[in-house]
Amino acid sequence: MKNKFLLWAASALFVITGCTTDVIVDEKPVTVNGRKITLTASMPNEASQTRLSLEQEAGTKNITVKWKAGDVVQFFFKQDATLVAGTPVTLAETDITMEGKKAAFSLEVPTEIDEQSAFTVYSLHGAEASVNGGKINANVSPVGFKPISELTDVPVAGKVEVAAGASAGDVPLAHLGVLHCLTIRNSAEAEWVVTPALDFVNAEDAWFYRPDVAGIPYYDLVGETVEFLPGTPLSPSAVTVPAGGSLQLVQWVMPNTNITPEIWLTAQLTGDINVVSSNSKPARSTALVKGRAYHLYALWEGTSLNFTDDTFTPPLAIDELTLSGDLMHAADGSGFIGVVYSKGDGKVYYNAAQTSGTWVGETDFGTGSEARVAVDRSDHPHVVFKTADNKIAYLRHNGTAWSSPVYIESNDAGACSKPDIDVDAGGNAHITYTDTRGQNGNYTDHPDIMYAVNSSGGFVKTVIHNGYYESYGGADAGADYFNKGSYISVDGVGNYYIIAHHYGFWKWMSGTDRTYSIAITTNSATGSSSVSSADLYDLYDLEFNGTEVVALYKDYTANRTATIEVSAATALFTNPQDIVTAVTPHGLSGTSSATLVAGLAASNLFTKYNTMENTESGVTVKTGTRVAAVNIGTDFFSVYTDNADSKIKILKIIIPL
Repeated sequence: MKNKFLLWAASALFVITGCTTDVIVDEKPVTVNGRKITLTASMPNEASQTRLSLEQEAGTKNITVKWKAGDVVQFFFKQDATLVAGTPVTLAETDITMEGKKAAFSLEVPTEIDEQSAFTVYSLHGAEASVNGGKINANVSPVGFKPISELTDVPVAGKVEVAAGASAGDVPLAHLGVLHCLTIRNSAEAEWVVTPALDFVNAEDAWFYRPDVAGIPYYDLVGETVEFLPGTPLSPSAVTVPAGGSLQLVQWVMPNTNITPEIWLTAQLTGDINVVSSNSKPARSTALVKGRAYHLYALWEGTSLNFTDDTFTPPLAIDELTLSGDLMHAADGSGFIGVVYSKGDGKVYYNAAQTSGTWVGETDFGTGSEARVAVDRSDHPHVVFKTADNKIAYLRHNGTAWSSPVYIESNDAGACSKPDIDVDAGGNAHITYTDTRGQNGNYTDHPDIMYAVNSSGGFVKTVIHNGYYESYGGADAGADYFNKGSYISVDGVGNYYIIAHHYGFWKWMSGTDRTYSIAITTNSATGSSSVSSADLYDLYDLEFNGTEVVALYKDYTANRTATIEVSAATALFTNPQDIVTAVTPHGLSGTSSATLVAGLAASNLFTKYNTMENTESGVTVKTGTRVAAVNIGTDFFSVYTDNADSKIKILKIIIPL
């Protein structure tokens, strides 16, 4: 018989509070005796825990883990090219002391190992493992959610280098994974039989190792790497949440280095019916840390499933959210409304209202005004605004953080203002703005309408309309003025559309000819609205609805929407839809089958959904603020600042059946 080792190990404590990542505290002193060889093993300072029996610590959110009879620890011995498995050790009741806090293990060194030379001992608890090709492959497939009392595998592992003839050593044990802790409250009148799971909202990399087409994830204790090998994944079991009660569940997973993305809670019911939570948990800024527990709460109300806080308070609907600020603009993404606003301090701020019932969090962009926002197909917001020194600032969020601002400056020491932005399918920003000196000539300069795009990296600027006044001698003169800014939209194939207010005149000795209109410019065509000798025109917004580009503007005496059609080199407004109520429109949003216009009827909030016009007589919009129209799927909303309390609010449009 070779050396016989006696190993002592203490139990562990999961400290779980809130949604944060608290450490799991543990100590594992281990003594190994044979020929007077003693090994001690203990968890690191931010230790986690070992498998065993889990139970809630009274009066706290801590989960205590204790050794229990029947627990098995595996040992592996490596010496040069020799790698062999030792005999697994099973705990008996007599091996456990200090109310489950300590356990003693007795093991033998295999005959293949020369104890007179140095060797390495690997220990593993809580996962199946085998020796194959110089590797110790431990199955680290995730465990499905189950009650705490049923989780018997919380894998830990460690190793010790045993010197030739050494009489002592230390085995540092470490967690291989983390715990997802999910408490579900069932407020319905019937029990809920369900198989819960966490899944990412967008097509992103998984944040923990799980079976895929390549096989089952295995962690090599020697090389400390994960590979996927053929195997059959475990099927999670259903759990029963009692009517009017709660059930605390845990799931063990081995995290990878990916940042935890935005996640849904999915629930498979009987009969292969799936329920997805109405809200989501936002992406974390870091990856999961091994040895920690991550706590989540959810509420099942009989028909809807939601993430909540630990009070199980149902989340607010998105149209119940409010925010202090003076709205400048808003744009919609998948499950959120991004807003840009001021707070009376001359700065530009961004925030986003989520369908999960929370605000993302405020971002301060610094001093500026005239902000606009667009959201790309990856749900990343892009913001432009005028700076205090008359430049156009552009920022983009990449899903994790905002970029540093990029500044678009005047072509010739002029002043830039009135920006608008849209984003193409590739995430490139298309910006239109006014430059008082965008193009110079032998005439008197007036504001020019500009276009800038960053598809090649930096912004490339183009003059769309040249504003000027030129005298030709005597009484003869001509001019083009573009003084009301411009709006831009990009269609599904990347074509840009820009609308601008145009005032032109020719003057000669016997008279003056004045013309007013809304000018249309695309990358392949030009055109205009009707033309009048009186200034009866204005422009308010321009949007791509997934099929067509729709303009919101004033044409002669009518505020209206119209689609822009391009035929060869000619662009024109078609299918006009007039607004009957006397209003000042601000913005529009739409799909191929529905359009929402939002604005002001005097000082009251006004909306028009398709042909249905409505003035909210009880809602007064704060003077100097903007009203925006957005849609999330088939739900339409108007966003505004309420004069009563200076808060940004969201009004859901009641769509007639």
